[in-house]
This record gives sequence, structure tokens and C-alpha cells, in this order.
Amino acid sequence: KMNPPLRSEADRQALIAGLKDGTLDAVATDHAPHAIHEKDVEFDAAPFGILGLETAVGLMWTELVGPKILSLDDLIRLMSSAPRKILGLPAVRIAEGEPANWTLIDPGRKWKIDADRFQSLSRNTPFHGRSCTGASAGIVHRSTVVQSFGG
Repeated sequence: KMNPPLRSEADRQALIAGLKDGTLDAVATDHAPHAIHEKDVEFDAAPFGILGLETAVGLMWTELVGPKILSLDDLIRLMSSAPRKILGLPAVRIAEGEPANWTLIDPGRKWKIDADRFQSLSRNTPFHGRSCTGASAGIVHRSTVVQSFGG
């Protein structure tokens, strides 16, 4: 159960066109993970939301960057610099003396989305079993590796 729900192929293509032509200026996940017991109830009683954080980069790379619909620069802008700008946060600077705040990406990593291996306590995803190429390899926050994802 998601809000908004997954839409049609025509809607998906319209989203891609909006990303390409600049109508849509950012991509983010709501990352609304819920425990199994919260989602395993009557549909109307279940909370909205799925896990998005652990799948977003892989899905964006597989669907958009790999097939050259969007560039790596587009991905960085849509998922990093544009959301920071929208939220009024300063741009991340990559320069000597600046703290490193990065998501490390392995563009060639082939993997299958496996909800049983998520770092999050949530397992709810419509993408379980989906094959991807490209993935987050780790997170560096304030120059410290805070998460490293194995393969």
C-alpha cells in the first residue's frame, strides 16, 4: 500500500519525460518502512509506505542511467544537489579541507533486490526479486564511512 500508488506504464513514461525535460527537478524516496506486523493487516488499516532508501540508486541506475536515458550527472543532480537546494541546504563541496559527505556508487554491480537482506528492519518492497545493475556501495558522512554495503 503506497500513496501515491504505483501507476500505469503511460504514467511511468510521463515521469521519465519530466525528468529528461526538467519539468521534474528532484527524485527522493519517502522511505516509509514499516514492520511486517504493521503491514500484515486489512488493507484499509495498513499504513502507507514502502522501503525506498536501499533500492533507489539501483533502480534509478538500472532503469535510467544504464540505458542512457539520464546521465550520471543527472542522477547526482536529481538525487543530491537538487533536493538540497529545494530544502535550502548548502551544496556539498568536494574540495581539500571540506568534510566528505558522499554516497559511493558501484555502477557495474549486478544484484538482485532481496528484502531478506535489507539493512532496514522493514521488508516491504514491490521490487523483491528484481535484478539491478548499479548500487550504493557505501555512505561517507563527515569524512567517516558510516555504512559499507557488501555484495
